[in-house]
Amino acid sequence: MGGIYATIHRHIAAGGHDRLPDLLPSLTYVALAPFLGPAAADALRS
Repeated sequence: MGGIYATIHRHIAAGGHDRLPDLLPSLTYVALAPFLGPAAADALRS
């Protein structure tokens, strides 16, 4: 989860808060893949 926090923090610090919704699919995958597996996490990310 630290990677998710760091990604969001980096975008906000760089003034890219308006692009945060674009990160949602990738961040969803990163959060779910360890628990559901890569295929299931990929199916849920869109």
